Amino acid sequence: MTTTVLPPSGADANQATAHWFKFNAVGTNAITLADQGNIGSEDVATGTYTFFPSVAVNAVGDAMFGFAGSAATIYAGAYAAGRQAGDAPGTVQPTTTVQAGLDYYYRVFSGTRNRWGDYSGIATDPTDYRFFWAFNEYADTRSTTPNGGDGRWGTAWAKLFFTCNKSLSLTANQWYMIALPCEVTANTVEAVFGDDLPVATYGTDWRVYRRDATTDQYVQLSFTDTLQGGLGYWIKTKAAGGGTIDVGGDTNAGNPQADVPLTASSTGRYNLVGHPFVFDVCWKDVKVLDGSNELSLDDADPLLPPLFNQRACSLPTPDSSCVMSHTMGQWNGSAYQSYDGVTTGAEGVLSNFEGLWVQAFKAGIQLRVPVKRGTGNPCATVTGNSPVSAQVSALQEEDADQPASELLATTAAEPQITPQADKQRYPAPKTRRPEEWGLRLIVEADGLVDPGNLLGRLSDSVEGSDQHDLRELSPFDTSKFLTIVFPHSDWGAYAGDYTSDYRAPSSGRISEWSFEVRSNQPRTITLSWAGPDDILRHSKLMDDETSKTFNPNPNNTYTVAMTKPVHRFRWRVNGGR
Repeated sequence: MTTTVLPPSGADANQATAHWFKFNAVGTNAITLADQGNIGSEDVATGTYTFFPSVAVNAVGDAMFGFAGSAATIYAGAYAAGRQAGDAPGTVQPTTTVQAGLDYYYRVFSGTRNRWGDYSGIATDPTDYRFFWAFNEYADTRSTTPNGGDGRWGTAWAKLFFTCNKSLSLTANQWYMIALPCEVTANTVEAVFGDDLPVATYGTDWRVYRRDATTDQYVQLSFTDTLQGGLGYWIKTKAAGGGTIDVGGDTNAGNPQADVPLTASSTGRYNLVGHPFVFDVCWKDVKVLDGSNELSLDDADPLLPPLFNQRACSLPTPDSSCVMSHTMGQWNGSAYQSYDGVTTGAEGVLSNFEGLWVQAFKAGIQLRVPVKRGTGNPCATVTGNSPVSAQVSALQEEDADQPASELLATTAAEPQITPQADKQRYPAPKTRRPEEWGLRLIVEADGLVDPGNLLGRLSDSVEGSDQHDLRELSPFDTSKFLTIVFPHSDWGAYAGDYTSDYRAPSSGRISEWSFEVRSNQPRTITLSWAGPDDILRHSKLMDDETSKTFNPNPNNTYTVAMTKPVHRFRWRVNGGR
């Protein structure tokens, strides 16, 4: 909400000043103040008075304010300013002039009050969340008027939006799986990347690839090829110091809702798509368009009774009800991470600049990333990542200074984008029932990290393979990787390597989970963990290679030198839930 205040101190002291309040209205009994701030507009003129404000808030939590403004050096005019959901507390972005005042204003209507206002109006566009329509008054040129004074006002309106200006820092000799977070007008490879990377060395020192899902092959883009919102790309630069990609511009309002056509096959075809927005979206809120039907991820990949522990797309022969796998995957430079929207610890958040894999089984479908944002974290219980459930064929490319083919790889760390304050890096899995628990294993070495490894007990899991056991994708870059897997040769048709291993609840029972740390070369690795204190107190980490037993707790780690590419461990729980 908005009002006008008279601050006693600060930059706007003793000046009428538009003021905004943001409230937390979750629930019905306790509305609380979440944030507030002034709209001083000192960037318009020194000593600017701002008054008669109005506010509109769009679907992603961005607010735009319309108001009147005047000062000793400017006539009364119509102005606007806004703040996006992720902006710093108490702040607004620079003021926009809707219509500057043209003359002084004096009109008393046969009385003594020089009346101005009393209102302004602003609204979100009903057809596109990105745009706001502001209406306000400004001082027009004076003219003869009845009833005292010669002041005249006019009404000005404007279509307003937040510009999209985002940057991604690249590390030299690292592959990044990316997407454009904004809708760009100049959308060729040269226009998007050429200002930031050396134009003359495209194809040797840096390059961009897309995935042709129809042929199931990678294609290196030419300098004149266009980039599209909603699609994913790979990019790498060898330039010293890497580089920075800047996207957006003063005439760019970002992306509208993204519906991305998918190529499918009966056995599942991987599509490289991209998160199209500058704001976060919870993976579980993503939809699948099947003709006129909008499907949830659960609808597109349903559980199949009596095989309640498996989903339609995960069967050795996918069920006819399978439309698109509910699991999506991303490469982090060390291992593939995946999200399925429902598994404890693998719910998933999509953030700006992120590319992702989705696996389509039914022809003619589209992926819809919704215009939806929650308060703070867009997922109520988002807790982390875990690898995707099937192999994606690797791209091989010829480097000018390296005759051998080189597999794609991204950085071992997450892309250096604007930090997401509400997106924790390696949190403990959150469960909903007292008998359930989850634990995350993290392995790190030499700048590589795999945080997406989950074990525990869930009420809808079984002792064998089930919907919460996500398959481990083979490393994308066989020359540089570090990952944890739960190997299961005992699971029959579902035998293989998994990134998560959940089982049915069993209070007080002694249980063991076998897992392996794998790398392209021996490394000194550090294991850490995140989980409930009572489980950690009843746990033992057993190093099968050194025959050592270690007592984990919430604050310690285990470091050991691998002597070969595979290092075997067991995690034993002696009691607890």
